[in-house]
Amino acid sequence: MSLLATMSLSPRIAVSLAALFTGVAVFFGFVAFRPADSVATPVETKLEYDFGNVDVGFEGKHVFSIPNETGRSLSLVKVRSGCSCTVARDVTETVESGGMAECEVQYTASKMPGKEVRAVTVVYDSAIYYLLLRANVVRPLVAPAVVTTTVAKGEEFRPHTFSVIQYSHLSGLLAVQSDDATCSVSLAQDEEGKRVWDVTVTPTLSTIAPKVLDSAVRIEVANSEVKAEIPLKIMVVLPVQSFPNKVTQVMSSGQTEGRFETLLVGSPETCSVDTLRVDVEGDVPLVPHFSAVSPGRVKLIGEFKLPTSQGAITDGSVVIRSGEYGESLCRIPIRILGARTDD
Repeated sequence: MSLLATMSLSPRIAVSLAALFTGVAVFFGFVAFRPADSVATPVETKLEYDFGNVDVGFEGKHVFSIPNETGRSLSLVKVRSGCSCTVARDVTETVESGGMAECEVQYTASKMPGKEVRAVTVVYDSAIYYLLLRANVVRPLVAPAVVTTTVAKGEEFRPHTFSVIQYSHLSGLLAVQSDDATCSVSLAQDEEGKRVWDVTVTPTLSTIAPKVLDSAVRIEVANSEVKAEIPLKIMVVLPVQSFPNKVTQVMSSGQTEGRFETLLVGSPETCSVDTLRVDVEGDVPLVPHFSAVSPGRVKLIGEFKLPTSQGAITDGSVVIRSGEYGESLCRIPIRILGARTDD
């Protein structure tokens, strides 16, 4: 039966149906056009705290004050951490409008140096708070993994200096000692964030016979529990010998260029093309280089060019040194006799 037929048959039923259709339309119109802010969008807020320089493995905590600026009361929904190194506790569960919540975050620094950012997210029903923790993770002291000092048999040890970096949150001075060397320390650099110390060690061993001693340099920071022990390797080695032990070069008439060779012999640890370097002293215009022969044997080749074929005697020397530490291992005198002039 059609609606018109129904209305013609029963006006009361028609009026009821019209009222029903109007009510449904009003309801759906209200749902479609109700204000957007009647469904709250969570307010997002970021809060940060910077621990600054901290040691590896540092443990600390910070209490964040969380403002409720949403204009309504908040109820806690959940708290989540970015990793197990940050733990949130004692979070305020209900916060009135304009009030303050609190969240304590415990933080554990990683075992590796570097800048870190850790996050805790606190979710309320109408607000989300991102709590960020920043830190610059450093080692309390940065020092060489090992210190090695070498001297030739029968010579005296020279002072050996290395650097130690101390970060600024350690305010105490350095104390350095060793059972087999005298030690001294001086402040080389003092800037924001760190101090750089020069530590000088001079072994006290006898150098009468070749030996290798494994010792240590102990470092402590005053007014703290920070300590470090650096392995100290002390080596007394056989000096390098040269064959021949001196060079005399006689120039012929018109000759300005020359070349000589010597054989260097020593221990395989100190006499190799990788561990030797050469210094030229005097007026000899010499270009030296090495050539490996066998373990402990190196050929020194010297090439030179005089400014003129006429002239007198040119004296100098070649000093063979330990390439890493600079100790003198042997000295080779050099004399170049210029060609005689006919008067």
